[in-house]
Amino acid sequence: MRIVFLVTRSGPIGGAQIHVRDLATVLREQGHEIVVLAGGSGPLFDQMDSRGVETRRLHFLDSRIRPWKEGRAWREISRHLCDLRPDLLSTHSSKAGVLGRLAARRMSFPTLHTAHGWAFASTKPWHERRLFQWLERLVAPLSDAIIAVSDHDRAEAVRVRIRPRLGVTTVLNGVADGPAEWRAKPEVSPVRIAMVARWSGQKDYQTFLAGLARLRDRTWSAEVIGSGTRGEPLRTLAEQEGLADRIEFSGECHDVAERLARAQIFVLSTHFEGLPRAILEAMRAGLPVVASRVGGVAEEVVDGETGRLVPPRSPLALAEALEPLLADRELRTQMGLAGRRRYEKMFRLERMVAETERVYRRLLQNRETVA
Repeated sequence: MRIVFLVTRSGPIGGAQIHVRDLATVLREQGHEIVVLAGGSGPLFDQMDSRGVETRRLHFLDSRIRPWKEGRAWREISRHLCDLRPDLLSTHSSKAGVLGRLAARRMSFPTLHTAHGWAFASTKPWHERRLFQWLERLVAPLSDAIIAVSDHDRAEAVRVRIRPRLGVTTVLNGVADGPAEWRAKPEVSPVRIAMVARWSGQKDYQTFLAGLARLRDRTWSAEVIGSGTRGEPLRTLAEQEGLADRIEFSGECHDVAERLARAQIFVLSTHFEGLPRAILEAMRAGLPVVASRVGGVAEEVVDGETGRLVPPRSPLALAEALEPLLADRELRTQMGLAGRRRYEKMFRLERMVAETERVYRRLLQNRETVA
């Protein structure tokens, strides 16, 4: 198959970009012809080039809503699709999904959209959430199908009447396994806590830091890995909580797996999610996970078995979940091993690719039958 992937931004690297990168890489290795279209000039292009995947930069596509510019982005996408004539278009992230499906609506190939969390379920201003909900309902019939990365997101699509021609299918995210050096030792003391997340309004660093502040009298250190425009406010907040000397803000790192291997506990404090890949990476490492119960997180973390789920925006609940893990190395080890087993059973990259490819072939067969 010739498959075109379309994603709104080439950077910063987040869940949608990593999903496209990993999926495109494996499909190319299996013999498919892959082209990735993305806006901007971020690191996704370098990562795709290093894997031998063809890329094309879109000059007018970005994440901001600017009506006077969307027409140019739509025309640019249309030109590339007319030139490439793929067997299938796979769109990722909200804006690329809308413009890509509009551009492909009169072309003969099937279109598949993957929702990495719905923009209308985010913390965006209410008028933007309503706009994206309306747009998703409007363009859904232009999709042959939609993949949701969690059952939670699939249920959200049903709730707001997002109805592609062949329905919404859940394909859980997956991440590639790695060498033994990527495995953590949760039994080690003193405990190091890791959080991997963009420094953005989606991630609830205020609760994370306030929860840690309640555990000042315990022995621990923490590392925050991510990138974004909120780095300085986060450092200021850590100073205000009296934690500046105990938290390392590492910025964007290309050795996340190795850094997770040096941790003993993983935390994801967040306002909304689809199915966060950072938690899967922590489970792959064999770390116990403490995370906000939002979106599809409960489909990853089994509360009391592989970690703890806590209410969002509750520093007290976060601290109460962390305290026994800080004190009990056997509990950390037990939960980390259970998380690793759950990763091996449900969240390997190979499973995600195989399920996604089955969706592709079903869409192609349906088009051939209709034709």
